[in-house]
Amino acid sequence: MKREIIVVSGASSGFGQLTARKLHESGHTVIGTSRNPKTEEAFALLPLDITSDESVSNFVSEVQEQHGRIDVLINNAGFGEQGRFDRLDGKRLEDMVQLWRSARCAA
Repeated sequence: MKREIIVVSGASSGFGQLTARKLHESGHTVIGTSRNPKTEEAFALLPLDITSDESVSNFVSEVQEQHGRIDVLINNAGFGEQGRFDRLDGKRLEDMVQLWRSARCAA
């Protein structure tokens, strides 16, 4: 099996965390990301705000310096709202859409 260098955004909780753990357990080098990494994980968990060009640039530079490449990106970062659609805050919904619009990766 080829060991891939895999970046998983939004890896501090939920599906991102579970995905990063499974990939790490399978022998891949996993670099998880979070805006505020606070949890201890078996895989690396680095700070990244995908809405910030500076944060993305710093992150990619650090990964390139340490690993030389990124083989796979799993773009999982995000947030959600619950409740009836007609009662959700319009600004919050726009922020969710904007997050995906601004997501980017440089390799």
